[in-house]
Amino acid sequence: MKLISKLRDFYDFAIHQHGVDPLLVWKRKPEPIGEMEMRKLLDVPFYRNREPFGNHYRAAYLILNDRVFIYAYTINKDRLGIAFDYPFRFQFHDAEKVFYETRGRYDRSSKWEEFVAEVTARYGKLTDLTGHPIVGYVPQPDHLCYEHKCSHRISSSDWWTNPLLAQLPVTKDLSGQQVYEEILKFFCRTAQPKDPAPQPEDSRIEAAGFDLKTSFRHRK
Repeated sequence: MKLISKLRDFYDFAIHQHGVDPLLVWKRKPEPIGEMEMRKLLDVPFYRNREPFGNHYRAAYLILNDRVFIYAYTINKDRLGIAFDYPFRFQFHDAEKVFYETRGRYDRSSKWEEFVAEVTARYGKLTDLTGHPIVGYVPQPDHLCYEHKCSHRISSSDWWTNPLLAQLPVTKDLSGQQVYEEILKFFCRTAQPKDPAPQPEDSRIEAAGFDLKTSFRHRK
């Protein structure tokens, strides 16, 4: 795989270790997904991301190939209530534990397994729908948010294609090699076979085992 990216991530070493394949080029650039685009991707008339962990905790979703990871985090603030700079701004917690701590009587899912299945059914196909191996509703560095002018709440999350993973808990769930393998699986799974280039008629005749000088002479 040949990686083209201005930004570095924690799994890049694994890509370079396996050499450069000129036939597989990945132009990795974090890009935000707007609300209108999310409506089209999820095929819903009105999309609004719901915070499932109450007001104190925030949810983050990461889809890598066809695997879904769920995280819960809070925002660290100083005594004046100002959020710290990235990455010290975010503190991640055990999502399953937070899930049970914040359940209400009117929540749709009462068990963690049900919640995971619900999130997977809703967002699990986003990599296929966007054509990118990594999609996430995750916090990203401020300079990316300001560059795209996409976030009306810099302290929180937005939907991204190819987000940076270095400061996310996925670094504890998967090694750089495993992330690379999932990315490679995505491209192998979604690659469209290309039609072979048309060959000249003479070449096709010779490939079939005929001789152009003797096989097609007219008999008298």
